[in-house]
Amino acid sequence: SLLAREQATEVLDAVKTLSPNQRTVFLLRFVDEMELAQIAEATGMNENTVKSHLYRALRSVREKAGTRV
Repeated sequence: SLLAREQATEVLDAVKTLSPNQRTVFLLRFVDEMELAQIAEATGMNENTVKSHLYRALRSVREKAGTRV
């Protein structure tokens, strides 16, 4: 339980460092559990742009939090 809380805190801290677009896409995907097409529609971004932001966000969060998100 303590380890899970520590990991969650590390992930949240890493998410705070993302660019606004990356943070939005990341949160919509993993908190709101939206599909990529839904995120594209909600944000007005092209679906490929959503994929790029999500890829970069995941890479950054994994590097900073040292976890498998």
